[in-house]
Amino acid sequence: MRFSTLLFTVAVVATPATAQAQGPWVGSVIPGAGAPGAASFMLASAQVVWGSYITPGRLIDCTVFCSVNSGQSFLQQRVITSSPDNRIDDIWGLDGLRAWAIRTRGTAPSLLLATTTGPAGFSVVASAPSARLQFVRFLNATTGILVARPEANATTWPLFRTDDGGATWVTSTTPTPVAGDYPLTCTQVGNTFWVSTYLGYVLRSTDEGRTWTSADTGLGTSLREVSFRSVLNGLAFGDAGQLRRTSDGGQNWIMVTPQGPLRLTKATAVEGSAGTYLSVAGEWNSAQNGTSISTDDGATWVEVESSINMQRLVSREGVVYGTGFPFGNNTTMTLYKYASPLSTRARQQERASFCFPNPTADVINLPAASETRTVRLYDAVGRLHRTWELDRAENVLHLDGVALGVYQLHLFEQNKAIRVQQIVVQR
Repeated sequence: MRFSTLLFTVAVVATPATAQAQGPWVGSVIPGAGAPGAASFMLASAQVVWGSYITPGRLIDCTVFCSVNSGQSFLQQRVITSSPDNRIDDIWGLDGLRAWAIRTRGTAPSLLLATTTGPAGFSVVASAPSARLQFVRFLNATTGILVARPEANATTWPLFRTDDGGATWVTSTTPTPVAGDYPLTCTQVGNTFWVSTYLGYVLRSTDEGRTWTSADTGLGTSLREVSFRSVLNGLAFGDAGQLRRTSDGGQNWIMVTPQGPLRLTKATAVEGSAGTYLSVAGEWNSAQNGTSISTDDGATWVEVESSINMQRLVSREGVVYGTGFPFGNNTTMTLYKYASPLSTRARQQERASFCFPNPTADVINLPAASETRTVRLYDAVGRLHRTWELDRAENVLHLDGVALGVYQLHLFEQNKAIRVQQIVVQR
C-alpha cells in the first residue's frame, strides 16, 4: 500500500474517562469533546470504539479518538484540516491499531487515510480512487470497499473494492444511479453490505462488494437510514416516523405502522437478536430526547429513557453504543454503552472477557483457578508467540519482549481450550 505524509498536530493523548449512568445507558465523557458532536463513529468489536469529532471552537480541526476498553480511556489525535468542510466524516477500524478514515474536502475528491498504529499513525493512501468518497468498510486486513458520491450524468455508482489492503482498487459492477441520488448510510452484516440513498433506494452486495443490486424502499427522500439484524431482516426508517421492513435482505420492503414512541434521529438493529431495535432522538433541550426499544421488528416501541440528547448509534456483536450529550448540556460529549446485553451473543462476549488490564503494557492478570493451566499468545495472523504453564497459585502473565500489536490469548485447562480473548499491547 502506498502512503504519503499527512500533517497532524499534537501527539496522541491517552485520557481516562469519567463514567456516569443515565437510565439503561452507562456514559463515559470523551475528554475535550463538545458541540457539535461526533462526525463519525463505529465499533470494531464489543470493546473497541473509533470515532471523530470537530474540535470545539476550532472548525478547521478534527479529532480522531479510539477506546479499546469500552470507554474507560481514550487515545485522541487532532488533525488540521484547514477548512470547515474538510474533515474526517467516516471511520472504520478492525481493532485498536488498524483503521481507515475518509477525509472529505468539499466538492474536491476525498482522501482515504489508513493507520496500523492507532490514532497517531494515519497517513494518506495514495492509491485510492479519485472520487468524492463517503464511506470505507473493511471485512478484514485485505478486503474492503469504498462508497463515493456519483458525479453528474454518471452511468454507474462509484463503488470500489480491494483485495490487497488498499494497494489497488477495482470498480464494482453496479446499477445506474438515478439523477441527483447520493449515498446516505453504509451498513454491514457479515459479508453483506447495504448503502441507503437520498432518493430512497438501497444498494446491496452479497459477494463482498463485487456486484451490487438496487431496490426501492418506497420512502423516497424521507429515507433516513437502514439497519439489519441479520443478512435477511432489516428496517428502513423515514424522517417522519415511517417504517419499512424487509425479510429478504432488502430486495422487497413492506410498510409497518409503528405503535409507541419511535425516536427519529438515529436507529440501530441489535445484530443476532430475534427482532430488537433501538431508536434515539437528539435535539438541544427538547422533550423528544431519549431512547426507545422494539423487540418485535419495529411494530411497537417502548420508551426506556428521556434524558439523553443522542446523536449517533451503532451496534456490533449484540452490544449497542451511542454518542451524545446529557439533557441541556452541549459541552461534554459522552460515549454511552447500553448497560444490558441485548442478544445471546452479547452475553457470551461479556462472559468471555476474563483478563485485565486490556489494553496492557507489560502484564496480564487472570482470575484465580483450582487447576493448573496453559496460556498461549497468538498474533493477528495465528502465529504462536508465547506459552505459559501456570500452577494454581499463578495468575500473572509477564509480556516483556512482546511487541506492540493485537493478539489472541487462549486459556487451556486439562488440555482443553476454555477461554479466548483479544488483547492489545500498547506502550
